[in-house]
Amino acid sequence: MALAAAAILAVATFLWMRFGPSRADSLLGRLPTRDATVGQVDVAAIRAAGFALGGKSGVLREPEYEDFIKRSGFNWEKDLDRLTWSFTATAKYFVVEGRFDWRKLDAFIKAEGGECRDGFCTVRGSQPGREISFFPLRGNVMALAVSADRYAADQLRQEHRFEPGHPFSKPPSAPLWLHFSKFSLQSFEPESPGLRGFARILRETEEALLVLEPKEDAFVVRLDARCESPQKAQALAGDLTKLTELLNRMLKMEKAAAGEADFATVLANGRFDAEQNLLHGNWPIAKAFLTSLFSEQ
Repeated sequence: MALAAAAILAVATFLWMRFGPSRADSLLGRLPTRDATVGQVDVAAIRAAGFALGGKSGVLREPEYEDFIKRSGFNWEKDLDRLTWSFTATAKYFVVEGRFDWRKLDAFIKAEGGECRDGFCTVRGSQPGREISFFPLRGNVMALAVSADRYAADQLRQEHRFEPGHPFSKPPSAPLWLHFSKFSLQSFEPESPGLRGFARILRETEEALLVLEPKEDAFVVRLDARCESPQKAQALAGDLTKLTELLNRMLKMEKAAAGEADFATVLANGRFDAEQNLLHGNWPIAKAFLTSLFSEQ
């Protein structure tokens, strides 16, 4: 099951680290959201849009992953429809929607030294102190957790209701979105050097939402962040604008005449403003850029 988690985590991590984040239903209420990074990706919608997820390189084509596909019957490239996740300081929680062969998964867990009792499965992860647990919420939905707590997934049995006005009472209807709490913003450190400056500025907000939305024949990544005051929102919009201008100058100095599929160029096209205590931003995303991320190599 360590490989199952690796396959599922790969989807979330791949999109999260690239963008820095579908319709939503009550399944979001299963996840712990306090002081968490919460996101959702509608994989089925992305496939329907003509993007081939995965590719022939990287962790998704490692021999162990191929063995997992063969033995468990789950292939996220074909069988995963939607992934909703919540990353807290102590655990990673997932609600996974797709097609599962539960009998094969049960057999696979036992072959890996884990156990399944009354549909609740546990197994050690690939790293010390990492335990993986999961169970079916229904036939096509898996609740899964990766934590030092062997039974962490049990927390996903209860459904929580969000009060009106809560960020998740009306979550975005988009192929991909990611919400940072103030707590999670403090520890968010992207691998991409180009994103680190933006992340440092967003740490000064109270919470931030990133949404990937279709726009005409392309896409846009929209930023909505709540600040402590209108003055703070204005100041941060100015900081982001200055950082974007600096990035544009660096691209010209390095003669990096990047094409529309270049990640740095995407960042350099950002636009920002403020409305009351809200900081807004958007980055146009050419379809060629997404194709370069999603399509097979």
